[in-house]
Amino acid sequence: MNAGVVTLDTTKITYALPGQNLGGSNIGLSATGLGSLISANGTAVTMVNVGGSDTGVSAASGAQVTLTGGSITIGGGGGGERGLRSTDSGSLVSATNTAVNVSGAGGNAGVNAANGGIIETSGGSVSVVNGTGGLVESGGIVNMNGTNVTASGSGGFGFQFSNGAVNLLRYGSGVIEASQASFSVQGATGDIILDGTTAVANNNTLLETNGGGNTLFIARGSKLRGVITTPAGNTSNVTLTQATVPAVATVWTMTGNSTATSVTNDNSQIIYSPPTGDLSQLASYKTLTVRDYVGRAGSIALNTFLGTDGSPSDRLVILGGQASGTSALLVSNTIGAGDLTLGNGILVVDAQNGGTTSSGAFSLGRPVVAGPYEYTLYRGSTDTSGPQNWYLRNTSTPGPIPPEPGPIPPEPGPIPPEPTPIPPNPTPIPPAPAPIPNYRREVSLYSALPSMGLIYGRTMIDSLHERVGEQGMLEAPPVTEERTIWCKNPETNFRCTTTLRLPVSSAAAGRSYTAAGWARIIGTHGNQNGGRGGIFGSGPNFDYDIYGLQAGLDLYRNYNADGSRDHAGIYGAIGRIQGDVRHFNGINAGTNTIDGYSIGAYWTHFGASGWYLDGVLQGTWFDAQADSRRLIKLNREGFGFAASLEGGYPIALGNGWIIEPQAQVIYQTLVNGSGNDGAALVRFSEVESLAGRIGARLARSWALEEGTTTSKPRMMTAWLKASLWNEFLGSPMTSFSSATGFIPFRSDLGGAWGEIKAGIDAQITRNTAIYASAGYSIGLDGRSHAYDGRVGIKFSW
Repeated sequence: MNAGVVTLDTTKITYALPGQNLGGSNIGLSATGLGSLISANGTAVTMVNVGGSDTGVSAASGAQVTLTGGSITIGGGGGGERGLRSTDSGSLVSATNTAVNVSGAGGNAGVNAANGGIIETSGGSVSVVNGTGGLVESGGIVNMNGTNVTASGSGGFGFQFSNGAVNLLRYGSGVIEASQASFSVQGATGDIILDGTTAVANNNTLLETNGGGNTLFIARGSKLRGVITTPAGNTSNVTLTQATVPAVATVWTMTGNSTATSVTNDNSQIIYSPPTGDLSQLASYKTLTVRDYVGRAGSIALNTFLGTDGSPSDRLVILGGQASGTSALLVSNTIGAGDLTLGNGILVVDAQNGGTTSSGAFSLGRPVVAGPYEYTLYRGSTDTSGPQNWYLRNTSTPGPIPPEPGPIPPEPGPIPPEPTPIPPNPTPIPPAPAPIPNYRREVSLYSALPSMGLIYGRTMIDSLHERVGEQGMLEAPPVTEERTIWCKNPETNFRCTTTLRLPVSSAAAGRSYTAAGWARIIGTHGNQNGGRGGIFGSGPNFDYDIYGLQAGLDLYRNYNADGSRDHAGIYGAIGRIQGDVRHFNGINAGTNTIDGYSIGAYWTHFGASGWYLDGVLQGTWFDAQADSRRLIKLNREGFGFAASLEGGYPIALGNGWIIEPQAQVIYQTLVNGSGNDGAALVRFSEVESLAGRIGARLARSWALEEGTTTSKPRMMTAWLKASLWNEFLGSPMTSFSSATGFIPFRSDLGGAWGEIKAGIDAQITRNTAIYASAGYSIGLDGRSHAYDGRVGIKFSW
């Protein structure tokens, strides 16, 4: 049609029925000339068996065609087929929810905008075989929203730009699938603006610019995949930014080496796909080479073999231009086991041909760890080879250590005559200090776990008086019986009746056993200080809190004829030790949590004079978790065994006072096995602890009421105990895998500490008593201290 207005409603336009064959250059629906307007609703244009260079719908010379629904289908034996075509300035083809399907021998295009012509689509789809989804040439304009584009077969580009001039594509909210590049600019200027676009299916080429082409590529909130190629003589300026509503970042997954004139990374992410082949070789990794790079809170995800100096890595190459702004590097380890970097480190940003980088252009966006090491990003080489480059290193150079002050010089004597000057020898240059390894915070965190387990086990096994309180309060009263016996004196024998006190152990009387039970709550807060060196010295610094509930039952009590007695029983306990660990540089390394589930057995023998010997065996199942709040949590299960032997001998001081020297030894062993936190295999060695105590308890007991011949008085006892402890073993070892083998770290609990405690026991009924204690301990070297408290109840029947 040339001029005029035509409206079509639910119309079928068919060229060449089956068995027929038409020549080429056919047009199904055409409008030409300014003022020409075709409006088609639900119209199906079908052109089959056509000869080539055919067009489904065409607008030229300022004409306009509007399609709503319907379909355009072209399939011919020739090539150069076009679904929708708009040529010349002012021409427009607008399609809403229209399906366009084009096939032919080759050189086809789903849509074709040329010479200032405009094509607009909303919804619908474009599918092309042996051609491009959209051909934009000679200043054409294509606007698509929500239209999925599929291009397959020979020349299956998503969109192709050619024939000079400035060609414009605005594409949003759709999916582009191509057998060739998603976007190809050939000897033309292509302005490509994407909004919410997915372009991940292609031949691993996202954008190619050839033949002296110039590309402006802007992607907002899009998902992209493939390489960008810009050979010499071409330009491509790429901007990746986030959509505004909603705020969705653009993600570009780079599948191979890429080149661009400039890249602006605005709140978006560039991801280097995982390397293939030999991951220990640089050839397996990728580079993005640009003249200029601008970061605007964007990120670059790199793959790196985390090892020693010169290990291979993906790289960003600045070729003669500048890197500026701010970007976060997200480094993923491939198979590196971690090794010391003693030189420049691992190159990740390479400034070549005079390229420069600003001081704040790059930072690490997440921890970079392997083995026991933490890698830090540095601008500049340690030598003079790369002052603008950026490297990963896991060492730092120590500052000078001030010398020890020398002795005070003596008072000056008489001034000697001037000696004959002797030429001095040149002062030798001192060697550079060895680099200090930058161990990651998890080294301190995990190394503290076994020490915390030993502290927990020792707290639960405790000492006799803190575990069960005063044992004499709820003892069975003396068993009495009236008997007629022969009474003797030096002069005569006669019969008399008297009251005898019989041993409670008289099994025949059935009175040999008094059942008893007890329970207590435990609370402790402490600090263990490994010194200023932390893991470089005696171990990490950590605080800890212990909470526990323990309950036991006397299964056996025997009162012997000589006044001695034996108690034996079992107990169970559940508790937790939790603590924050500090790294050697003072930062918080994370939190360790150990849940303990214990069972124990005890046997206590009391002599007739009150001395005692108390033996305890305890087994504890540990469920441990270490959380650095940045890596996966390290979860371990372990088992601990503990044995305690304690003795005391009370000495009466009069008026209810006693002084009781005491001695105790506690042996522990702890097995934790090994675990993996994703950066290293962490191996916990079997731990042994041997703690000994000597001390004395000062106590006073008094009656709360009078007793009777058949019942003892209710009693109360207050005591004060001072002890000196020493840990003879207690140096757990935790090892981390690395490229050079396992590297051990210790957490030393050895040394002596003093302890003072006070307690009270009160019998509230004939068969019930409560007891409580509180204490404070401090290391003699000042490296540890703790506060503790216990509250318990015991009863008999």
